[in-house]
Amino acid sequence: MIETKRKSTIVVDAVNAAGLAEIGGFYETVRYGGGVFPDDVTLAARLDGRLVGAVRICSEGGVFVLRGMQVAPASQGQGIGRVLLDFCVPYLNRGLSYCVPYEHLTDFYGQVGFVVTPPELLPIFLAERVAQYVATNRPTLVMKRVPS
Repeated sequence: MIETKRKSTIVVDAVNAAGLAEIGGFYETVRYGGGVFPDDVTLAARLDGRLVGAVRICSEGGVFVLRGMQVAPASQGQGIGRVLLDFCVPYLNRGLSYCVPYEHLTDFYGQVGFVVTPPELLPIFLAERVAQYVATNRPTLVMKRVPS
């Protein structure tokens, strides 16, 4: 008898308006409270057809902001976040972009060109958001990416 192993496939797609409710439900299950909005580019990662990750690319104040990068806890460590991040690159190449990750994710976002940026160099709306995060004891930093 020959034993075979099937490798799972990660598929990432842009989500249309009809799929936003599913993403909203996913975000609730992973306790992400940033919401889902029709004007954002929302990407969904599926592993063997199951929704296991999502991310949003928001146009705000003349720049793009990568938000809501989430992978289901049971599916972490399988490269899903990296596939999602790679899928974001063509969208991020449309202009200057930022993300506001936790400090331990600096290298992860650095893989696609994000670099840590001092708070004093941020657009006002983003500096205000970061100040709110800091006020609620959420340790974050801001990273900037110039399109390639």
